[in-house]
Amino acid sequence: MSDGGLNCDNEAYLVTDEVASSMVGTIAVFEAVLLHTPRDWTAEEKDFLNKAAQFLMDRKLMLGSPTKHNGDERESAKKWAQLCFPRFYFYDVLRG
Repeated sequence: MSDGGLNCDNEAYLVTDEVASSMVGTIAVFEAVLLHTPRDWTAEEKDFLNKAAQFLMDRKLMLGSPTKHNGDERESAKKWAQLCFPRFYFYDVLRG
Protein backbone atom coordinates (compact mmCIF):
# COMPACT_ATOMS: atom_id res chain seq x y z
CA MET A 1 0.00 0.00 0.00
CA SER A 2 1.12 3.59 -0.37
CA ASP A 3 2.38 3.87 3.23
CA GLY A 4 4.61 0.81 2.84
CA GLY A 5 2.35 -1.58 4.73
CA LEU A 6 0.35 -4.54 3.52
CA ASN A 7 -3.04 -5.96 4.43
CA CYS A 8 -4.34 -9.54 4.35
CA ASP A 9 -7.91 -8.28 3.95
CA ASN A 10 -8.71 -7.90 0.24
CA GLU A 11 -11.32 -5.26 1.07
CA ALA A 12 -8.57 -2.95 2.38
CA TYR A 13 -7.17 -2.58 -1.12
CA LEU A 14 -10.55 -1.26 -2.28
CA VAL A 15 -10.64 1.55 0.31
CA THR A 16 -10.12 4.85 -1.50
CA ASP A 17 -10.46 7.48 1.24
CA GLU A 18 -7.56 6.23 3.43
CA VAL A 19 -4.65 3.80 3.55
CA ALA A 20 -5.73 0.72 5.46
CA SER A 21 -2.43 -1.08 6.02
CA SER A 22 -2.32 -3.75 8.68
CA MET A 23 0.41 -4.36 11.24
CA VAL A 24 -0.37 -8.09 11.19
CA GLY A 25 -0.37 -8.22 7.40
CA THR A 26 2.90 -6.33 7.18
CA ILE A 27 5.08 -7.72 9.94
CA ALA A 28 4.84 -11.37 8.87
CA VAL A 29 6.00 -10.61 5.33
CA PHE A 30 8.66 -8.19 6.62
CA GLU A 31 10.11 -10.85 8.94
CA ALA A 32 9.96 -13.52 6.22
CA VAL A 33 11.90 -11.35 3.77
CA LEU A 34 14.45 -10.45 6.44
CA LEU A 35 14.94 -14.01 7.65
CA HIS A 36 14.53 -16.13 4.54
CA THR A 37 16.09 -14.28 1.65
CA PRO A 38 19.76 -13.87 0.82
CA ARG A 39 21.32 -10.59 1.92
CA ASP A 40 21.98 -9.58 -1.68
CA TRP A 41 18.47 -8.13 -1.94
CA THR A 42 17.09 -6.90 -5.22
CA ALA A 43 16.11 -3.24 -5.56
CA GLU A 44 12.44 -4.25 -5.12
CA GLU A 45 13.20 -6.16 -1.91
CA LYS A 46 15.25 -3.26 -0.52
CA ASP A 47 12.45 -0.86 -1.39
CA PHE A 48 9.87 -3.09 0.33
CA LEU A 49 12.05 -3.51 3.44
CA ASN A 50 12.67 0.23 3.73
CA LYS A 51 8.99 1.10 3.28
CA ALA A 52 7.82 -1.66 5.63
CA ALA A 53 10.35 -0.65 8.31
CA GLN A 54 9.22 2.97 8.06
CA PHE A 55 5.58 1.88 8.25
CA LEU A 56 6.27 -0.16 11.39
CA MET A 57 8.14 2.71 13.07
CA ASP A 58 5.56 5.33 12.08
CA ARG A 59 2.65 3.17 13.20
CA LYS A 60 3.68 3.27 16.87
CA LEU A 61 2.04 -0.03 17.65
CA MET A 62 0.88 0.91 21.14
CA LEU A 63 -1.35 3.68 19.76
CA GLY A 64 -3.45 1.43 17.52
CA SER A 65 -4.35 2.09 13.92
CA PRO A 66 -5.40 5.65 13.02
CA THR A 67 -7.55 4.37 10.12
CA LYS A 68 -11.31 3.90 9.99
CA HIS A 69 -10.77 0.48 8.41
CA ASN A 70 -8.90 -0.75 11.52
CA GLY A 71 -10.70 1.41 14.08
CA ASP A 72 -11.61 -1.49 16.37
CA GLU A 73 -7.99 -2.10 17.31
CA ARG A 74 -7.58 1.56 18.33
CA GLU A 75 -10.45 1.20 20.79
CA SER A 76 -9.12 -2.06 22.21
CA ALA A 77 -5.64 -0.52 22.59
CA LYS A 78 -7.01 1.97 25.15
CA LYS A 79 -7.88 -0.90 27.50
CA TRP A 80 -4.27 -2.07 27.71
CA ALA A 81 -3.16 0.81 29.89
CA GLN A 82 -6.09 0.69 32.30
CA LEU A 83 -5.44 -0.10 35.92
CA CYS A 84 -6.99 -3.20 37.36
CA PHE A 85 -7.05 -4.86 40.75
CA PRO A 86 -4.57 -5.32 42.42
CA ARG A 87 -2.83 -2.43 40.68
CA PHE A 88 -1.51 -4.24 37.64
CA TYR A 89 -1.72 -3.07 34.07
CA PHE A 90 -3.11 -5.05 31.18
CA TYR A 91 0.29 -5.18 29.53
CA ASP A 92 1.25 -7.21 26.51
CA VAL A 93 4.96 -8.02 26.57
CA LEU A 94 5.15 -8.43 22.78
CA ARG A 95 3.52 -5.08 22.21
CA GLY A 96 5.55 -3.32 24.89
